[in-house]
Amino acid sequence: MIRKKIPKAFVVALLSGALMSFIFIHPYQNKILLSDLILQFSGARGNLQLGISLNELLLYSVKIMPCLVFEMYIGTYIYGDFCTASIYIFSRTTNRLRWYFKECFIVLILAAIFQSVMVVFAVIITGLRYHLIVDKIGVLLVIIHIAIYWLWIFSMALLINLISLIVGSEFAFIIVAGGQCMLITLLSALRLFEKSISSYSLAVRINPISHLIVGWHSIAMDAVIGTNYPLHTQLSLSFTFVYLFVIALFILLIGSIMVYKYDFLVTDAEFGGA
Repeated sequence: MIRKKIPKAFVVALLSGALMSFIFIHPYQNKILLSDLILQFSGARGNLQLGISLNELLLYSVKIMPCLVFEMYIGTYIYGDFCTASIYIFSRTTNRLRWYFKECFIVLILAAIFQSVMVVFAVIITGLRYHLIVDKIGVLLVIIHIAIYWLWIFSMALLINLISLIVGSEFAFIIVAGGQCMLITLLSALRLFEKSISSYSLAVRINPISHLIVGWHSIAMDAVIGTNYPLHTQLSLSFTFVYLFVIALFILLIGSIMVYKYDFLVTDAEFGGA
């Protein structure tokens, strides 16, 4: 099964990387730093940090659209097996959890392939279009960006799988994609907490989307010059990875419980049940 999925993951990643480069990367002087390129993928404008105005957040929503599309693609991977081969699988597999974790590992691999290929190809395309200057912080930001979005795509794909068991895959994607857009919109409400450092900092850190914005991390400060993001809310990279890992682990565990207890042989949420 995974052999059939990998080529499609490559194709989607290549197309997404090319689109990201042609649509969003337009340096003023025909040259661009690698660090600026990566920061723009997560909402920055040149080397200016992403602000919290609705216009900037709307543009960021557009930039993560390839990720949403891929989440939809692999988000129905396990659920598709449930619907089309559940009798075959569970009549021959006594250990459901082993099967489930194997499927989740495949989703993890596909997410890694997609994110890595998309970013690398976007960098290559940009290098062919403009004079790309590879700086040390830029190389580091490439790795950070790929790792962060890899974890997030994996988590959201698993969440789509789980919700699909209840309401079907179409509504599951609407719920998950809509939830992410809502979290992005909530960033605009940060201005309500500007008078309280502690409240502002907490509001930033509890919103998972904040951790996808590479330019908001303290490690990226050497590469940005914008002042539209308060210094006291700079995110710790270690906290980001722990937070996103906990989210992924929580969804994984909930999924294992559902797989263990759910009666797939008599229930099909895609068609309203059997």
